[in-house]
Amino acid sequence: MDDEARLRSAVCHAAHQMWMRRLIAGTGGAVSAEWGRRRFLVTPCGVRRADLEPAQLLCVDMGGHPIMGDGRLDEAAWRLHRAAYQSDRPGGVRATALAAPASVTSMLRLHPDAAALELTGCEPLPIVAAEDQAGLEQAIGAAPAVAVRGVGLLAAAGSCAAALDLIEDLEHAATVDLCTLARN
Repeated sequence: MDDEARLRSAVCHAAHQMWMRRLIAGTGGAVSAEWGRRRFLVTPCGVRRADLEPAQLLCVDMGGHPIMGDGRLDEAAWRLHRAAYQSDRPGGVRATALAAPASVTSMLRLHPDAAALELTGCEPLPIVAAEDQAGLEQAIGAAPAVAVRGVGLLAAAGSCAAALDLIEDLEHAATVDLCTLARN
């Protein structure tokens, strides 16, 4: 299996896992991975993540312009992924995942004006508006994940699996915190 095939498989596996772990619904969420110089493999819109096949992935440039693939790109979601790739994150960003996990989303609703979300056992999770490209780049440069108001959780890492694990860890912490709040 060549590098492209391995990377396509990793992106699809992460998308499948986000769906299986209930971090996204149906065609929601997005996963991307850098493939070569300023080329990215991205999950297309409108394709159920449970059914996603490697051949269905799109290859886009930094601007989100298609290089290969027949699907449609969610341009609003791509702007978030692009911000991660353009950030000054130490070690760089090789993969991103965007999800709307239920517990993190609930915690964001409970703290509508917060600049960061404090989750037990985690570093503060910066909260940024989707339209704030510079703020997204700055936040993702300083933290491995960012809560995006009205969108969900964006994780940036060295691999698709690491980005997925980060989202799952943050969702678990948010679930624990919500249970604690419910008991009090």
